[in-house]
Amino acid sequence: MNKWISVKDKLPHTHDYVLAYLSILYGECKVCFYHCGNFYANNVDDEILTQYVTHWMSLPQPPEEKAD
Repeated sequence: MNKWISVKDKLPHTHDYVLAYLSILYGECKVCFYHCGNFYANNVDDEILTQYVTHWMSLPQPPEEKAD
């Protein structure tokens, strides 16, 4: 299981999608795109959420699908 990582300790690799915890402003988790030091709601054209992200974690692997 993934664990939360503080942005003070480590940041994701550029171009990674991660689950980010947003501090008091939102108080929720969002899937974010990390690019060149910033967290974005979806991609670099969307809202920059960097100032609100306190923790992040890698996304889990997608479920395995059985072929019918």
